[in-house]
Amino acid sequence: MTKQTTLGLGTITVGVVVALAALLLFASSAFAAGTISGTTENVAAGGTATVTFSESSPTGLGNWQFDITVDAAKLGVPTCANVIPGGGCNIVSGNVVRFAGADGSATGLTGNQTIGTITVTAAAALTTGCSDLTIAATHFEDGTGTAIPTPTITNGKVCIEAAATATATPAPGSATASPTPKALPQTGGPAGDTSDLTWLVAAAGLVIVAAGAWTMSRSRKDN
Repeated sequence: MTKQTTLGLGTITVGVVVALAALLLFASSAFAAGTISGTTENVAAGGTATVTFSESSPTGLGNWQFDITVDAAKLGVPTCANVIPGGGCNIVSGNVVRFAGADGSATGLTGNQTIGTITVTAAAALTTGCSDLTIAATHFEDGTGTAIPTPTITNGKVCIEAAATATATPAPGSATASPTPKALPQTGGPAGDTSDLTWLVAAAGLVIVAAGAWTMSRSRKDN
C-alpha cells in the first residue's frame, strides 16, 4: 500500500512538471512574435514632428511590408525616409506610407531594427489631443518566406503640446509665481515586454519546489 501511494505522488509530481513545461513553451512562442512600434512626439499646433518606427523579430526578418496610415486632416500629407537595410518607403494613397523590402539572406535581419521615419505637420487648428499613425503589418516573414506570428504593434503618435497660459504683468515690487511645468506623454513604445514570462517562470519554480516537498513529506509518513 505504501509503495502504491509513493508511486502515485511521484506520478502527480511528474505530471505537474510536464504541464508547467508545456505552459512555459506556449508562453515563449507567444513572446517570440516580435514587435513593430512608433514613437510618440510632442509638437505645438502648426509645428512639424518626425516619428520613428522600429521592429524586432526573434526569428529574423526577411520580407516585410508595413502600411502606416496618417490622419491627413490633422497631420497633413506625410513624407518618409527609409532606414532599414534592404527596404524603401513611398506614399501609396496620399495619407498611407508604405515601408517594404527584403533582406535576401536565409537568416533575415535579427535584433532591433529602425524601419524609418515619417514627418508630418500638425494642423494649426489642432490645439489638443493626439493623432495616431496607425501601423498594419501586411507582410512579416522570416528569411525563408515563412510568416512570423502577428507582431505586437504600438502605433506612433503626434500629440499637441498645451498652449502656454498668458500671465498678467506683475505690479512693481510684487512676487511672481513660477509656472508649474506640465507633464507630457512619454516618447516611444516598448520593444517587447517579457515581464509576464518572468512571472510564469517564477511561478513554475515555486510549484515544482512545493510539489517536490509535498512528495518527500508524504513518502516519509508512509515509510
